[in-house]
Amino acid sequence: MKIIALLILSLIYVQANADNCIGFADNPNHLLELIKETIETQNNLSDVNLYNVNSLKTENNLCLTKIELSNTMGFRAQVKANDRILYLTGKYDYQTSIPVFNKEIKQGDLISKHDIDNMYIPASKINSKHIIQDPKQIIGMKAKVSIKVASPIHNREITVPLLIEKNAPLHVIYQAKNLKLKMQAIALTNGSLGDIVSVRNARSNAILNAKVIGNNLVQIQMD
Repeated sequence: MKIIALLILSLIYVQANADNCIGFADNPNHLLELIKETIETQNNLSDVNLYNVNSLKTENNLCLTKIELSNTMGFRAQVKANDRILYLTGKYDYQTSIPVFNKEIKQGDLISKHDIDNMYIPASKINSKHIIQDPKQIIGMKAKVSIKVASPIHNREITVPLLIEKNAPLHVIYQAKNLKLKMQAIALTNGSLGDIVSVRNARSNAILNAKVIGNNLVQIQMD
């Protein structure tokens, strides 16, 4: 009975340890692959690379139990090896997609979706405060400087284009239910798409507020 009880306890112990394992590795190299794959799977990342990893003496039956990631792209893996707890630390990197231009963009050019391709670069090379990662942020924008082909695009290199310039002539669309009129006016302020600007009617000199809807085009919408 004692032997049976010991066998049962032993099986429970083995099962409990197996349940705590994310995965098993036969050697340190296999363990690194397991860590890499786990980081990719748990964080929905692609092409993860590990570097600056501390050395691990040759061990068999390695059980990966936990991985912690830091804000500085570091990792700390907890590993069980022959009833010992080991820690493997290092840095990780992965490939991420950024928008780039498929042709040289000149200063003052308006950017369309046809000007944009995607390029994959290591995430460690991205400063999220400066390099644009979402192509939607640049479509319809204006280049403040010339930008090279296949080069990361920085916030400082683009700006919202002015569709209305102060003192420039423009068209005003006045719309109210079934009535739609078009008139000439002069812009009193600069404006970008969606801005509310002041305009002066070219005939009556009346000052109106209107919404910018296009290049030298504003709209007054009446309910």
